[in-house]
Amino acid sequence: MSAKIKAQSPKAEPLARAVGIHTLTAQLLLNRGIQTAVQAKRYLNPCLEDLEGFEPLVGLDQVIARFRLAISRREPILIFGDSDVDGITATAILYEALRECGALVYAQISNRIEDGYGFPQVQANRQLSSEVGLMVWVDCGTNQSEEIR
Repeated sequence: MSAKIKAQSPKAEPLARAVGIHTLTAQLLLNRGIQTAVQAKRYLNPCLEDLEGFEPLVGLDQVIARFRLAISRREPILIFGDSDVDGITATAILYEALRECGALVYAQISNRIEDGYGFPQVQANRQLSSEVGLMVWVDCGTNQSEEIR
């Protein structure tokens, strides 16, 4: 399989010098719309103050309310995460955050070899007979309405 390589922009060299990075890295930043040294430095060295707000997340208030209810009732919460890097990372972060809030929380990572992609039906059936009061899927896709039901 061959990948098409985008020609290097004349902006890559000056950006690389300004930031102190390799020209290939500068070109990758340019390909992502990062044009200036300030933007590049911010992208390469992120900090919490640079995070955007959560306003675009529709239904976030309801999610927070449900988490609070589960925590106050001591309902077991299961986080089920995908087995790729972002799924594992997101599962770990959510687990730690909920635990810090006093939640009774468990985490499980999918087994892609045995279960395939997404949330497996066998897992859904297992959770129906468990004590779990709230289940959260992390990075598992959204096209599994039957399993979710």
